[in-house]
Amino acid sequence: MEEVADIADMHINVPNLTLKQREAMLNLDQKRIIDKIKSHLISQKEREDLLENESSRLLRLDNIKPLRMFISGVGGTGKSFLIEAIICLVDDIWHPKSGEIMCAIIAPTGIAAFNVGGLTIHRLFQLPIEHEGKTAGYWALSKEAQKRIKMILKNLKIIIVDEVSMVSNLNLAYLHMRLEDIFGTDEWFGSKNILFVGDLLQLPPVNGRPVFKKISNKLVQTRLGAANVVNIRKQTVEYDELTINERKKEMKLSLRCLILIGMAVLLMKLLIRLRVAYLRFQYKKI
Repeated sequence: MEEVADIADMHINVPNLTLKQREAMLNLDQKRIIDKIKSHLISQKEREDLLENESSRLLRLDNIKPLRMFISGVGGTGKSFLIEAIICLVDDIWHPKSGEIMCAIIAPTGIAAFNVGGLTIHRLFQLPIEHEGKTAGYWALSKEAQKRIKMILKNLKIIIVDEVSMVSNLNLAYLHMRLEDIFGTDEWFGSKNILFVGDLLQLPPVNGRPVFKKISNKLVQTRLGAANVVNIRKQTVEYDELTINERKKEMKLSLRCLILIGMAVLLMKLLIRLRVAYLRFQYKKI
């Protein structure tokens, strides 16, 4: 199961900026969202620290419900930059050792995963894939594979799913079931903090229905082996949105710069012409 070993190479393309530097670069929308995430993760860390004390062994970490959030935003609103800031936040709170994975970044395609320094959902969690346009039914990992991935992800604190618009509702259900299996719980997504990031109006899933659609009874029975139909996104996550378009701001700034450059060039040409005219006038006087 060498695919799981690749997780240690995640985040290699994240620029080396401190959390403080990143927070100073966030816009109001990004700051609001990361403050919410930060507050939750710090509370979780404080509870973990209490659990380590023998006098507090009766406390239970599950008193803090996992954070499950959908972060929406059109292109240019800084979703990728926010993801990098969240990675930095997790590292700043828990200070992971070399090779220790606390923040797993996943995406539905290889390119999307590469852009955020992560892995594909199917590669990391060994989910069923399509054959001849049809997604296979859910299957459990072997005991050996499950033991290995559980060991690698034993300190996992948060999962970030980028480009969620391309994740089908069925694959989202598979992800939930796989996390249940790995972490031995019937809580949503293995009782782990999970963030879904993307614009649901962008590219849809290939041969599948979007995550905001209910899974049909037929798919539930034939692919999931269960009887209940749920809308996972609607019934399990809270929603927030990035609305400040940084790309448009940059375009406006670039346009202003071009206008100023153009004006400077025209002024320079005018000054040159005036200089030439002045020299000609002086020459005629001689």
